[in-house]
Amino acid sequence: MLGTLAKVELSDEELRLTQATLAERRVELEQRRTETKNTLRLQYDQLRNRISKLTDLLIDGAIDKALFESKQRALLMEQAATEEKLKEIETGSDAAIAQVQKTVELARSPSLLYKRACVADKRKLLKIVLSNLTVSGKNVEMTLTIPFRVIAEREKDDDCRDDRGTCRTWASIIQQLYKHFSQNPEAAQWAY
Repeated sequence: MLGTLAKVELSDEELRLTQATLAERRVELEQRRTETKNTLRLQYDQLRNRISKLTDLLIDGAIDKALFESKQRALLMEQAATEEKLKEIETGSDAAIAQVQKTVELARSPSLLYKRACVADKRKLLKIVLSNLTVSGKNVEMTLTIPFRVIAEREKDDDCRDDRGTCRTWASIIQQLYKHFSQNPEAAQWAY
């Protein structure tokens, strides 16, 4: 069991690269969030102007009240949807980045965590890291959960040891983890 957990353990270089990659991702997401916010504010202002022009048309007698109410209702619904999107963007955070961070922190030394943990925490750690445990006689077979499997299957060198000196593929691993947690938010519900 400890051997399986040891496959996941990360080097200091991998941890450093993770922090740098996640920091870049946060900056990109904040830029995207700002751009989206500006676009939504512009849409909101345009909708307000359209409602104002529609009211002017009613006052001028260019349209009848039934058409006005129909158009106004549609514009107000669109305006409310835009307001909701703005609120989501302003209060939103990226849970996927936070989950990648938690996963990497846990992967720093899961076997040491396991050794030092009480029985309840050991059970909790194994539920997080392992997805399938099967026992056949005296043999126990374990399968890592997807995020930890991705980490464990990172590049190996010729003598089958983890290649701790270079982390050429580490950014792509972080991308895979981010994609996994973005597409599967329910997978991000664990905490240790």
